[in-house]
Amino acid sequence: MILPRRGETVDSDRRSKIRESLQPPVVQQRIEQLMATDQMRLSKIFTDQDIHQLCEELKIGFRERDYTPAVTLGLFVAQMLSRGDACSTVTTRFNRERKREGLPALSEDGSTYCKARARLPVELINTL
Repeated sequence: MILPRRGETVDSDRRSKIRESLQPPVVQQRIEQLMATDQMRLSKIFTDQDIHQLCEELKIGFRERDYTPAVTLGLFVAQMLSRGDACSTVTTRFNRERKREGLPALSEDGSTYCKARARLPVELINTL
């Protein structure tokens, strides 16, 4: 995780590295690198475990399905950064990622992802 947890102190060296890594040209370059390798996922910043822990702290309940809050949020961020691809395009990319990990493909119909995205709590996004 790049940013420290809330309430954690940050030494000045780390603070300057964080500021440098969040400069718009640096962020844009990182986004372009991740998109070029088809790895534009939020998990490069926050792990799924970090997001699920935050859901627990915020008392946000969810079922363990293919589109968990962490997966859905990651796909949503990737979708927005890629200039708003269709839900079916996002699902296709996610299936490619699942295949690389040796997992079975999900339905190519993007409606399941769209429904999961609609259930994302705004409180979770604001806190992140």
